[in-house]
Amino acid sequence: AAVELLSDVPDSYTKAARVSEKRAQGVNAMRTPGEPKVKVDFAVITFDQITDMAERQRFNAMPTTFRLRPEQVDALRALAGRLLEQSPEFRSFLRAMQRDGP
Repeated sequence: AAVELLSDVPDSYTKAARVSEKRAQGVNAMRTPGEPKVKVDFAVITFDQITDMAERQRFNAMPTTFRLRPEQVDALRALAGRLLEQSPEFRSFLRAMQRDGP
């Protein structure tokens, strides 16, 4: 069932973005004028962003039954970190965090 929910990722992403933005607006409406506002940032990461075709095919061939070998889990975790680091949205978020700082 969870795998089926992921079949329409663009639509799911759009819905999640709208819901999160509405929640952020609700939280911001309750904040006093001097309090920092909540901002929602999204970064979409997909296997389509893997530039090496052989690597992309290897990851696309992995089963989606949530029964992966330990080395497949390790490979997916490493890939997620690499794709996240390459994400323009995530890099923009990091720059904003550095700029705004604690």
